[in-house]
Amino acid sequence: MKTRGEFGNDAYYHLMVGKLAIKESALPLNDPGMVPLFRRTYPPMIHELIRLLGVERSKRWISPSIDSLLVILAYLIAVSARVKVPLFVPAVFVISSWNLIDGSSINPRPISNLLLNFMLLILLVVIQYHLNILFIFIMMPIIIALICLTNKLALQTSVPFVMLVGIFMTIKTPGIGLAILSSMIIGPLLANLITRGWYLKVGLPDHIKYLRHHLKKGHYLTGKKGFESPLWLIKSNPVTYLSLPFSLFLLNEEVEVGFILILIFCLTIWILSQFWVWGDGWRYLQFGTIASAIVMEITIESVFSPELTLWFLTVFLISLGFLASIQLKKSLQGDKAKDLDSIIDEIPAHIKEKIRKSTYYSNLKHYFIPWKLGGSIVLGNPSSLGMDFNRELAFLEKQSPEKIIY
Repeated sequence: MKTRGEFGNDAYYHLMVGKLAIKESALPLNDPGMVPLFRRTYPPMIHELIRLLGVERSKRWISPSIDSLLVILAYLIAVSARVKVPLFVPAVFVISSWNLIDGSSINPRPISNLLLNFMLLILLVVIQYHLNILFIFIMMPIIIALICLTNKLALQTSVPFVMLVGIFMTIKTPGIGLAILSSMIIGPLLANLITRGWYLKVGLPDHIKYLRHHLKKGHYLTGKKGFESPLWLIKSNPVTYLSLPFSLFLLNEEVEVGFILILIFCLTIWILSQFWVWGDGWRYLQFGTIASAIVMEITIESVFSPELTLWFLTVFLISLGFLASIQLKKSLQGDKAKDLDSIIDEIPAHIKEKIRKSTYYSNLKHYFIPWKLGGSIVLGNPSSLGMDFNRELAFLEKQSPEKIIY
């Protein structure tokens, strides 16, 4: 699944922060490689991993290790959900295009995907096998805390999911339901304890401010608001988007509580992806691939005979693999870092050395530039203030380019 150690713009941001953290033996206060200077507000999990493992080991091992764990987790969830062909679920995950692309580089989303689906497995096991409520009290806050420190989008997914499951289980089994709901309070407090006060002082307030700016001003680049095209969402992740329509075939069927839990997970992600009008709603779909594959398989098993089920699953996997190969090829071809790398390679070595030792600012909005050459790019960091700066900069570049000096 791994194409190379770094891929996509954001990977170089994470590597820059991690490299500086190694140098300073602690995560930096401000984000490197950008002007003006902005305080670091990004969830620190990926940067801590790079700091602990080193840059080269991180590029080599983080992505394939997380991918391998996700494949194992997909199988365990499928077994817990009692599907007849459990290998279908990890197979779907392995060849789903955007999971494949995200798993090709240094990226916090696969880590948060692992945490979200591990949460789903924990809930399934507790409900299916009637484990002690203490298990929920211990595990759920830990998972929520780690999600808080990994990825904002995953936290935005886990909040409505945990609330819905908590309410559902409170009606059915009050003790378990209240334990689940309490994790949304204990989890952030635990994240704050792990980061010695950083999360509640810096991380969470900026996340809330980021969302408020997002809701008020629209997409962080275009400023537009609008529903994602269903066709684009299907193209991005057909498994996750189409799983709910598939589940309609089960309306008259009696289903287990565990399957209802999986449906709640899929419903949460589907609603967020379709009705998140502030841009990038398709990114939510990545978190639902494993659960959605289970929904699709259980639906197919209930409608078709065992022979037709195997035939249908095989054809579906082949089609999904074909789509993934096309999208992965397009993503690799569209990777600007490859073009920038080839251009930089043509610069004579003595000129590169002079550039690295000098202070300069670049208007190329790609983190690869400061990662490869040093210096800084004129760009806001991934924070609420950085988002506002990028909007203002984009407006000036479009309306009054003469006012921009690089």
